[in-house]
Amino acid sequence: MNKTSALDLKKNLNVEYFINDIDSDTTFEDLEREIGHPSGMWGSGVSILYYNVGDLIISEDMSTVFSEDARIRILIIRDKDRKYKCKLVYKTPDTSNTQDIKKFFEEKEDINSVDKKEIEISQLFNLNNKYAYKDIVNLYGEPNGIIDCNRIFYHINSYYIFFPMKFLPDSKVYLKYILIYNENGDFKCSVYYDN
Repeated sequence: MNKTSALDLKKNLNVEYFINDIDSDTTFEDLEREIGHPSGMWGSGVSILYYNVGDLIISEDMSTVFSEDARIRILIIRDKDRKYKCKLVYKTPDTSNTQDIKKFFEEKEDINSVDKKEIEISQLFNLNNKYAYKDIVNLYGEPNGIIDCNRIFYHINSYYIFFPMKFLPDSKVYLKYILIYNENGDFKCSVYYDN
């Protein structure tokens, strides 16, 4: 990518880049090559690199700073005041915990016929671990469906968003994470809402 197009990309940078274009093999060098230098860094002794993206700050995690291979495994999402919101995790979930999702994509004949809900994808970063099923329904309406293991999902923009197992109307399960897949069934990232 030439310098001009990298600058244009950085100007138009949005959170979808951090969902679509990063995986567990991406390094910060790759990121700089693709979207330019970070917006800045903070910390004394150990410096944390970050990008300003809209009204969010997306920063590296300490695990990346101390990693020998510098691969991005986790990115931290903060608001402009540097208050923690959530983290993006790029490690593919354990297949024993996602067999129901794999089966869903394998058996669905026309998966893209499921009605899409259009939202700003950054709204997903405003959720937190105090949200219950009814809170999600108040925000996004009824889920697009429920798959094996009592897992609800939404078809949002060009993604399938899967919620934790047993995250249902009658349960007392609160939101800990969501799993984001593209429409082809490829895992993109998890969003965790713990501190």
